[in-house]
Amino acid sequence: MTTFSDTWNDSFEASPDDDNYGYEIDNYIRKLALAIRERMEVEHKGKDGVNDGAHSTVVVDDHGLASAHQVVNVCYGTGDPPTASDTTLGTLFIKYTA
Repeated sequence: MTTFSDTWNDSFEASPDDDNYGYEIDNYIRKLALAIRERMEVEHKGKDGVNDGAHSTVVVDDHGLASAHQVVNVCYGTGDPPTASDTTLGTLFIKYTA
């Protein structure tokens, strides 16, 4: 499980409030930027100037029932596909060959 510096909840979104001084706002902006960056790094590429914000992973729930419609996982690579027991139902593997 991913651990973040701050919990993103109503209290986090409510700061700063009207009781804070203007010179404190820079601390809140840095805190917000850190919170966004931590969450973006979980499933996104970034900091290379080319793929900033591109998804590196898509995570969906497992198919509980055959009748339940779900988005499937799609993964690709040049090697062997992932082990079936380690992936969610409905995962598609695309092998890249040049």
